[in-house]
Amino acid sequence: MISWSMQKLFAVLFSTTLIASVGNALELAPLSDEQLGDISGQEGVLLSQEYYYNSNPATGGRDDAYCNASVLNCRFTWQIAGREEGVAHSGMTNPKGEWLVYKDGYLSLSVRRLGLDAAFLGEATSSGSSYNSFYNPERFKDSFGNCLLEGVIDCDASTTARDQIRLMPSMKASYPETIGSYNSATKQSTGYNDVRFALSFTGLAIEYDQLGSPGYLNNDQGSYMGVSIADNNGPMAGIAFGGDFYLYGF
Repeated sequence: MISWSMQKLFAVLFSTTLIASVGNALELAPLSDEQLGDISGQEGVLLSQEYYYNSNPATGGRDDAYCNASVLNCRFTWQIAGREEGVAHSGMTNPKGEWLVYKDGYLSLSVRRLGLDAAFLGEATSSGSSYNSFYNPERFKDSFGNCLLEGVIDCDASTTARDQIRLMPSMKASYPETIGSYNSATKQSTGYNDVRFALSFTGLAIEYDQLGSPGYLNNDQGSYMGVSIADNNGPMAGIAFGGDFYLYGF
């Protein structure tokens, strides 16, 4: 949570930045205490992201309208520097361009409403007795043994140091709408939607430039492995996160 005073500060800074960007044509005017009192800021933000590579956004699975004509229609290839000349193998004439080709593949990623907010470490759910029992003063000292906490001379003075840590600002990351559950009887999961991820390649091989055809377009070597990440609800594996993550010290 952002305190009321911090909300005003963020809002004033944001408003000042917007006004300043207009240019020097407008002169900034100071705000009265009454005007500052009317300013409020938004508490935190929610981030969502979706990425689809050779996949259908509606299902998260392979885009059959494009991929099913050939295993090479949906592919990802790369070449390591220094391997452009290739290596002679049985049945090849002066091979060039050694490529690592992922064949018939797709990738889907969906991150749902990740919450980012300003907070204090004392707001963490572990700030009770268990928090005190896990306190390690060595984590807050420099290489000379000096305490790095502002206003605390001795990190080993546990009560003072712990109280100081609780007041340290931090960034809190969480999934505020986590609802995931798993039924061991049916072996089905529901609500695992915080992050959904799918990755599939039916073939992986080294291909070479041959007879004017670039290696990344060839399918001469077949495959030596494949990979699939999914779950029993569909092409995308679901992940649910519980708890909060606090980042501090920046």
